[in-house]
Amino acid sequence: MMKHRNIRDALSPLVLLLFLSPLATQAQEPRYSSDWGNPDEVKHRATPERPAALDALIRELRKLTRDAERHRAADPTFLADLKNLARRYSWPWKKLIVMDDFRDGDLSHNPSWKIRSGSFTVGRRGLISTAERLHPTRSDNPKPRQSDDLARQILGGLLQDFSREKSNKPVQNQPRRSRIFLNQRIPNRFAINVKLRARTSPGDRFEFGVGQGNRSVGYYLQYNPGASPALSLVQKSSRGRAVIESVSEPFSLEGGKWHTLLMTRDRTGDMTVVIDGKTRMRVRDRSFRDAFDRFVITNRGGRYAIRSVTIHGASEHRRRSGQR
Repeated sequence: MMKHRNIRDALSPLVLLLFLSPLATQAQEPRYSSDWGNPDEVKHRATPERPAALDALIRELRKLTRDAERHRAADPTFLADLKNLARRYSWPWKKLIVMDDFRDGDLSHNPSWKIRSGSFTVGRRGLISTAERLHPTRSDNPKPRQSDDLARQILGGLLQDFSREKSNKPVQNQPRRSRIFLNQRIPNRFAINVKLRARTSPGDRFEFGVGQGNRSVGYYLQYNPGASPALSLVQKSSRGRAVIESVSEPFSLEGGKWHTLLMTRDRTGDMTVVIDGKTRMRVRDRSFRDAFDRFVITNRGGRYAIRSVTIHGASEHRRRSGQR
């Protein structure tokens, strides 16, 4: 009985600290900004706001929860809630896979980006991508010259009418597609952090995500400025594309500000999208069990400056291959 009481007594302050730690972090913000850092130093933290002691706190909470389960010292539902709470606040993506801030001005080395289509350049603001739209055009053929040859006039008129009928069809107002990717093994438990700023118009589209094979089946975070939904989490499979979660309320990445987009997936298939520190989407999808082999950025209209791309992964376990 004393053992059970000790476990309960230990759990109570830990749970309280878990809830209060984000508040304490906000209340103790440093006087000087921590945005600047040594460009030669690799930062292993994908979320600078995350307190270092939180990982240790979660490990201790999990240990106590396991002890409580083993000794049946607490209600099973309560223990399940504690495990879910610890999982939500944990950061299992410890392995740094990709970190590129584009300061070296080189897309061909460390890491080696491949431009599939369109144009990408590196400037002082990072990776720059612009995809201009093709506007509708109509071509008018000149009037036929006067001719004394009546047969030539008739034949020329018939050919001109046929040509005008074809040329008067407008070219669809669709953007040129710009796509760039990294050939990189990425575990199916990943955390992708992209910092960018955008200048777009309604009808434009931008997405990034992880893919498998030449068809790049996988998960993609899609931004549709001026549309509803403006933000979607898309699963691309051999059967096509499907939206598995979206943001219905108005949403914008405009305004000339830098925005941080974080997309994570854990071992249970739970996926979370956090924009500028605010959780926007949370959904579970277990369609893919194997690792991914590429990271893809696609611009279908608009101008984007990507300041940095950081990808972390969690340790992989042996699984049966394939997609569900």
